[in-house]
Amino acid sequence: MTSISWQLDSAPRNDWDVQIQDVEAPTVREVHPVDPVKRMLAVLVLLLIIASLWAAQALFVPELLAGFLSMCLSPVVSQMARATPQVLAAILVMSTLVIALWIIIASLVEPAQEWLTQAPQSMKAIGVKPKALTAPLIAANRATENFSVIGAGTAAATHSPFPSITLWDALQVAPKLVVGVFTVLLPAFFFLVYGDALLRKLVVLSPTLTHKKRAVGTVRAIQHDTSRYLLLTCMINAELGVATAFALWMLKVPDPLLWGTLAAICNFVPYVGAITMTVILVLVGLVNFENTGQALLPALCFAGIALIEGHFLTPTIIGRQLRLSPVAILLWLMFWGWMWGLVGVALGVPMLMCLKIVCERVEGYTWVAKAIEA
Repeated sequence: MTSISWQLDSAPRNDWDVQIQDVEAPTVREVHPVDPVKRMLAVLVLLLIIASLWAAQALFVPELLAGFLSMCLSPVVSQMARATPQVLAAILVMSTLVIALWIIIASLVEPAQEWLTQAPQSMKAIGVKPKALTAPLIAANRATENFSVIGAGTAAATHSPFPSITLWDALQVAPKLVVGVFTVLLPAFFFLVYGDALLRKLVVLSPTLTHKKRAVGTVRAIQHDTSRYLLLTCMINAELGVATAFALWMLKVPDPLLWGTLAAICNFVPYVGAITMTVILVLVGLVNFENTGQALLPALCFAGIALIEGHFLTPTIIGRQLRLSPVAILLWLMFWGWMWGLVGVALGVPMLMCLKIVCERVEGYTWVAKAIEA
């Protein structure tokens, strides 16, 4: 009994030691360094993609604008398609959008043109509005005014601060503008009508059932989350514009609808848009009001509205699932601003949202989605 118990106690120890050695040895041998050739090829492919996006921005930018516009309008078209054909629903939605944009632009062109025409005189007047802060500068300006009045008068008589725009200049710009609008609206219309057919073709081309399910899930998630994000963002920015216009109207600032619309447009660019609009309202206040405190009041009101929108309204409505890291947004906007300018900055956040959705559903890239999530 003693020998048997000794064998039962000692045998497992020997077997366990052998198993540990047998298991650990292959794992050490299976570790291989990363192939530098593959790493070099990945870097070259990435650089080639970046160069292609920069060189072909005239092709990619309208398609991206059309895609995001169709995502934003697709829920409305889907609801209308239950009672009407898909083509008719898309035509009605696109026509309503074009008419609404035309009315807004037509109503704001005249006050915007007046502000641009008066910009040089307004910029000169800004320096003398806050008298308490600029009294020494005003005195120095009066001391040297007599020496430069003759030269300034002759220069003002011969040179205009802005070049005059003739009818021929407008006719030269009009075709480019019309072509630019149609390169966005026409693909957006076809995406609204034939988007489901393109999705079905994508599913058919997928090799396996797993790839088909993953493709459908990814595309549907991009459509749902991106359209929801864009619609909610448009609604929030419209409310911010209305609140800004009302506050400026109460403060008796000229053309409050113009500044409210500009505030709504600027707010599509996170952080940078609010700062830019605050600076613009500071200048507008200095132009229209004599008192420094009263001149800064419009910018302070907008800053308060933007603070409430950014820290309370947007997180509550959009939710944490669709929120992105501020650092990731800033770096992403800097990159696309360098690539495509202002258009890249405007499209940056929707593209980052799509990247997050795709990385959440592709194996091996979930860490990217976690890194850019708030």
